[in-house]
Amino acid sequence: MYKIYKYRAFTLIELLIVVAIIGILAAIAVPNFLNAQVRAKVARTQADIRMLREQVEIFHMDSGKWLIDGNDCDGSSDCCFTGEWFGVRPSQVGISNVGTGDNHFSGQVYMVLTTPVNYISSIPIDPFGKGCFYAYEDRDCSNTGGTWGILAAAGPDSDNGDWHPNNHAIGYNTSNGLASNGDLWFCWRFNQKPDPTYDIYFTGKNWGF
Repeated sequence: MYKIYKYRAFTLIELLIVVAIIGILAAIAVPNFLNAQVRAKVARTQADIRMLREQVEIFHMDSGKWLIDGNDCDGSSDCCFTGEWFGVRPSQVGISNVGTGDNHFSGQVYMVLTTPVNYISSIPIDPFGKGCFYAYEDRDCSNTGGTWGILAAAGPDSDNGDWHPNNHAIGYNTSNGLASNGDLWFCWRFNQKPDPTYDIYFTGKNWGF
């Protein structure tokens, strides 16, 4: 005698309900996951910039010099890179680089912090910069009368140069949404020489976040 087994399958309605529930849960979870990623990258960027700023200050106390961006080369070692440009160029990874020049992203900017004294163990990469180093700008040569220095990150909008006075120094602000426009930066003075182009944006507002 054979036993007859009856198997109950899900109905189409039941499957559609399950799929709908999964879709609703995914719609809630995915944005939260993406937001968590942005928050983590912003936190890392802020920590990196603070760390670099601290080590730049220590380097300055030891050597009497600041970082240079290499765009104000006058033939002297105080204002010119001593090696070849290296690192990822913004143009190679599709990052808009508004009026700052590729040299601002060169690893040569930070070489003085890695050798011969290891102020930093390695050059940090901007998590929003698609492999680029953090941008560095000195307003004129920092070691021969320059006025400002700035360490800048692209921010969630993944372009660079929002910090520039030509763009009215737009700082990243989470209150405008986690993926809002603007850069993250720290800016400081090299001397007290007035600089109207920068003073209007950076005096009393060193942090761009």
